[in-house]
Amino acid sequence: MERLRIKIDTVHDQIFQLFIERVQLTENIWAIKYKEEIQLNDLPREQDLIHRHDLSKELCHNVELKLAYQEFISELIRINKNYLNLKHEKLKNEQK
Repeated sequence: MERLRIKIDTVHDQIFQLFIERVQLTENIWAIKYKEEIQLNDLPREQDLIHRHDLSKELCHNVELKLAYQEFISELIRINKNYLNLKHEKLKNEQK
């Protein structure tokens, strides 16, 4: 069991690094959108991300896992957007 927990810890470390990378990428995208006055939210893109792997061999025959993955991605997007909105508000307040 200890070896499995070590593997889980390694996966969590990878998820952390990927989360940081994702946030940095979305910060860059939002900066471009803000500068070019493009709508910040892109719901079709979000839906594409949520359903991107629906037909993968891992998910197509496992409805529960598919729903769990969709919820995971939806929550990731929500958390990321919340962070970006808070950061955006902070920057606006600092500019006043």
